[in-house]
Amino acid sequence: MATAFFQSLIFIAFALLGSVVGNRIAIKFKQPRVLGMLLAGIVIGILFNWTQWLQAVRHDEHGFIPQLAEFAAMVLLFRAGLEGNVKSMLRDAKTSIWVALIGVIMPLVGAYLLMQLLGYDFATAFFTGGILVATSVGVTTAVLSEFKLLQATYAKIIISAAVLDDVLGLIVLMVAQSFAGDIKLDIFTIIAQIGTALAFIVLLPLLGYFFVAPLMKQLRALDPQANSKIIFGFMAAYGAGAAFAGLAPIVGAYFAGVALEEAFFRSGKDDHEKPVEQRVLILEGTLAPIFFVYATSIVNPVIFLNFKVIALGLSLTVIAVLGKIVAGAVVKSWIVGVGMIPRGEVGIIFATLGFQLKIITQNIFSAAMLMVILTTLITPPLLKYCINCHNRNRNQAEII
Repeated sequence: MATAFFQSLIFIAFALLGSVVGNRIAIKFKQPRVLGMLLAGIVIGILFNWTQWLQAVRHDEHGFIPQLAEFAAMVLLFRAGLEGNVKSMLRDAKTSIWVALIGVIMPLVGAYLLMQLLGYDFATAFFTGGILVATSVGVTTAVLSEFKLLQATYAKIIISAAVLDDVLGLIVLMVAQSFAGDIKLDIFTIIAQIGTALAFIVLLPLLGYFFVAPLMKQLRALDPQANSKIIFGFMAAYGAGAAFAGLAPIVGAYFAGVALEEAFFRSGKDDHEKPVEQRVLILEGTLAPIFFVYATSIVNPVIFLNFKVIALGLSLTVIAVLGKIVAGAVVKSWIVGVGMIPRGEVGIIFATLGFQLKIITQNIFSAAMLMVILTTLITPPLLKYCINCHNRNRNQAEII
């Protein structure tokens, strides 16, 4: 009998080796490497759909592979945080808030109206809308990183808006959960949880700016060779803090990156040491393929055989895409709109919870999975196209 650890090792082997092939194919067709990894996950999901090890990975949402994939997503967002700082976040705050608000309201209302039109009750319609709310920027971050654009203004707006999306998504989730028969949340519980999440977002970046640097200096004095351990230790601590506040750990990882970038250099750095980003890149290069392959391989290909599921999934995908595109149009940036499209693991978590609570049906759950995979797949090529158009227009303006 295959052990759980054996099954995890098999998945990791196929994910890492499959991503190499996927990357090569993506490069051959001049597409972002991320798309190759996502397609590798789909192929693995189809070829090994019948195997025990893949079924185990799919159904054990608290198992080693899902947690490893979530940690990989944290590393991606941590790297993005290293490219930013508190000042830039505050400078772009107003724009990010507008993008987040519109990007939440449009998909939520659109999906709600669609489900009401199809005859579903208020609770099911509202929860389905909630699945479309939160942005999962792991894919977008990887594409922007590949193009070396993480320091661009639109990249910072996308990530900041996605962080706010997470808070707004938390609000929607808590309200939607209150519709479940076994869960009753009073208004005070909801307000307290929202307050905790907001306090985390506002205070921890500032606290990190003033507190992390001196603490890091003390830790490095204890062991000058421990930079990698200190860096990822802080990332894990911030991720745990985000989870405690009811947010996704990736939010904490992003803020850890923001705090550590300045803290690392303020605490002193020897000339022979590699920059902190290089240390993160080593881990990211190994773990990122696991996240992207996992994101697409866990979707059972059997769902593509149900016409009703396909029709509903495509409808939800259109709403999910247009809702974020409109948000980007408000700030006159197609790149921002497209960068907010992926739903990824956040949408999967929402849909899984709704299905477990019996708020949504099997067909709606499967349609939501189809929406997640489509929004994840279309983002890399669309984002590349928008970036190229943006660069061409900027070059033409400089010539004129």
